[in-house]
Amino acid sequence: MISLIMALLSLGTGSWGNVLINLVLVAVSGGLFLYSYYSEKYQRCYLITIVMIFLIVFPVMFFTSGGYHGGMPAFFVFAIIFTVLMLEKRRALIVSLLEIVLYIGLCLVAYHFPHIVTPFATEADRLALSLVPSDLGALLHSVEKDFSSHPSSGNNQLVLTIQSDLPEISADPERLIQVITNLISNADRHTQNGTITISLTGEPGWQTICVSDTGTGMSEEMRKNALKGYVSADKDYWRHGIGLYVCHQIITAHGGKIWLKSQEGEGTQVFFSLPEEEA
Repeated sequence: MISLIMALLSLGTGSWGNVLINLVLVAVSGGLFLYSYYSEKYQRCYLITIVMIFLIVFPVMFFTSGGYHGGMPAFFVFAIIFTVLMLEKRRALIVSLLEIVLYIGLCLVAYHFPHIVTPFATEADRLALSLVPSDLGALLHSVEKDFSSHPSSGNNQLVLTIQSDLPEISADPERLIQVITNLISNADRHTQNGTITISLTGEPGWQTICVSDTGTGMSEEMRKNALKGYVSADKDYWRHGIGLYVCHQIITAHGGKIWLKSQEGEGTQVFFSLPEEEA
């Protein structure tokens, strides 16, 4: 029964891509329950359950459910406690130590190779846009006004460059303000006594906004992974985290595209283009 409960609990964690694995797990756990009931070999069933769920399924779910940013670390703690309580003394010590080493190793791998982790589902994955005719120039002026009303953490100057006579586009202004504010916040955090420039330009069918700074910039590896999910670097305290990933989700939901250019010591430029036709 315990093995069946554990399998059902695991259904509540991770992405929907894990559902098939968990259904198989439930079926196998049900078989183990029947085997333990009729054979009374409970320790053997506990050990099989622990190996299957805690040492095989949990590591897979860890990498497909956001790594240590998802809910799996809490399940790791539960797994260790379950192992200690269910197995006999010597076996419990050996298996629980194996779990601890494995789980620490998983977190270290996810930290050093974030690109192999599937980001945990967020609001951005399920966002619904409220599209209305929007003037991007007016929107940028409102963001500039809000930025100017608060002291810059890096003592930076904000400069706007807006191409005139651009038509309105169909967009969700609140979501776009979220994107622009996030980009300005990142730029301000990593620029000292510099300039943050926001430009708006148009070309046939598209309007492009660029947020550029004169700050610390990114390494090539970080630049390649910045839009994919969780990115951090303790060396220069660049912690985009989920922010740029959410920006990517919002822009692509508008039918647009987002990309960035950056070089260490020479600042960063983040561009996103939105279609003038209805998204």
